[in-house]
Amino acid sequence: SKNYRVDGYLGSFGVISSVTSPFCSGCNRMRLTADGKMRNCLFSTTEFDLLSAYRTGQSVKEVITACLHDKKKELGGLPEFEKQEEILESISERSMIKIGG
Repeated sequence: SKNYRVDGYLGSFGVISSVTSPFCSGCNRMRLTADGKMRNCLFSTTEFDLLSAYRTGQSVKEVITACLHDKKKELGGLPEFEKQEEILESISERSMIKIGG
């Protein structure tokens, strides 16, 4: 994050600008949604159904491994910044804040 402090006030705040200043190369995070899906990036349009595999006795290790191997180099594999607007709108339909992340 880029941290800021306002003169005359206590504390500070930070801005994480993941679109204009991606930090993807250092990201090792995986996300598990409230409905049992794994996502390897907040910008990813792909989810891996971990809960169904678990409930049916399938190997969750295989699902997790597939999710890891599908992780893109940057921003969930989105195209150039200029072309991202419509994709970002479709991702917002299933954003982490809406699905319990």
